[in-house]
Amino acid sequence: MPYEIIMVDPVAAANVSTSVGLEPYDLTTKYMLRFHKYQVSKEHMVFDEFEYPVGATLAVGSATAKVLFGVQPRENGFVVKRISDLHPTDQVLQKYGAFDDDVAFFLDSTFTEWLRSKIFDTPLSDRETDGAFWLMRLRVIQPIRSERFHGKISLYQTRKDFDNERQVAMKAGRAFKFMFPEFTDSDIENLVDDFRERFSLRKYTLKIGSTPKEFTHAYSHTQSEMDNPETTYDRKAMIHSCMRYEFEHLPSHPCSIYGSGDFEIVWLEDTKGCIGGRCVVYTAGDTPAAGPVYGVCERSLDMITKYLQGIGATINHEYTWIGAKLLKYEHQDGYIGPYLDLDPKSLEDQGDHLEICGTGNIDASQYHGLLGGSYTKCCECEERLGEDEYYYSEHTDNHYCESCYNEEHTYCEYEGETVHNSDMSEAWTETKWGYRSELVSNSAIEYHFFECTDGKYWHEDDARHCESEEVWVSPKTFEDGYFQSDWDGEVYNNGVKCIIEDGQNVAEDEILDSNNHGLTTGLWEKNSEDVWIKVEEEE
Repeated sequence: MPYEIIMVDPVAAANVSTSVGLEPYDLTTKYMLRFHKYQVSKEHMVFDEFEYPVGATLAVGSATAKVLFGVQPRENGFVVKRISDLHPTDQVLQKYGAFDDDVAFFLDSTFTEWLRSKIFDTPLSDRETDGAFWLMRLRVIQPIRSERFHGKISLYQTRKDFDNERQVAMKAGRAFKFMFPEFTDSDIENLVDDFRERFSLRKYTLKIGSTPKEFTHAYSHTQSEMDNPETTYDRKAMIHSCMRYEFEHLPSHPCSIYGSGDFEIVWLEDTKGCIGGRCVVYTAGDTPAAGPVYGVCERSLDMITKYLQGIGATINHEYTWIGAKLLKYEHQDGYIGPYLDLDPKSLEDQGDHLEICGTGNIDASQYHGLLGGSYTKCCECEERLGEDEYYYSEHTDNHYCESCYNEEHTYCEYEGETVHNSDMSEAWTETKWGYRSELVSNSAIEYHFFECTDGKYWHEDDARHCESEEVWVSPKTFEDGYFQSDWDGEVYNNGVKCIIEDGQNVAEDEILDSNNHGLTTGLWEKNSEDVWIKVEEEE
């Protein structure tokens, strides 16, 4: 489709770059016509690295000028439009009317990407017949989740709606049928169910508990699918919580220590039993004090917030939990415990329990579930190690101290990583100082080395292939028993080497083939000195 370039402000346009031999001011004020529509084909447009039009070659009078108006042409005195067109075959786009095929983004990318996965990555894609263009429909119609009408989908029905910036909010089923009339009623029904499940139209059940088991469940059980809610200090996305994991390396979940009786856990479950939101509330004080609310969507955050307001809880990050008691679980010279969401993030050991206080010597700003003490221990020497002190081996799935790790692992230059010694083999290379062996990962052996006749692995740049014997030979073996033919450049065993009259070394089969097929003038014969010479062939 062609583009339309219109100069609306000669003074601002005089600041743009041009390739013609005129001053930009003269070009835009004396030669270019204001409000004139210059139609330019795509091949005469200038695009940036993102395929965005930033300039054009224009016919100005009898001259041609390349004008670079930039990524914001209106600020430089230009209006740039892609001339609208009608889709010749797509039934939805035909009803829509003329459209611009230069929109590469979606107003609601989260919803659109989900919808694309549902229609293109499933059997529904088979319904896109010849002539239909579903992706273009989505780019033109621009469906979004309605902000005013929860649960509905807003979209542009026609080009007139687009020009007037008027989107129509529809029930999900009607919107899907408008976008994809090819779908059956059953297809639409399934799509609507998935839409409601994915985008917080699912039902949540609010639950309250106070036992260690209930805290563990609310934190570590499978959570509902995320919907990128707006977040603040007091409203957070569950996917960003450092305590949402199972912490299988610990005998109990860090957040289970909230089950002391001083706290309650408020959480949401959807119809599948997945966790949709949660909040820890300190209930032993005069007024319930809530920590940050975590959720998977706006609705889950709002639902918990509404409950907290109903019980008169404070929801303010400036509030503290000083004096609150926590269960005491000692482990590896430290204490099992969570990252505290409210300040102060310090605890004091009171003998039979832990207590939150501003002067506590137990740091509760750690994310790994163990406060104080060691995080893990070396699987070999059992040395206690902190979170930043251990080395992890993917090969053994164990933690090591630095010394034990280096004893069992070696760095492979070819892989660019450290590999367990059991997964390495000896390999050889040729250097200017001689032959050198090193330990190389088996993966590097497979891709960069060849097993030669001497039983060793030699680097691909050093090993030589003897095609006639179908073997690889090392540099030393090649030097002692092989040669490279001066005729075909192939490697042969010295047992078939022939010296010809000009001193070249060739293979016996090469000479015989030359004689049999008349590849050279004359025939080759071996003289008394074992040198092959060429004799004239009898006519």
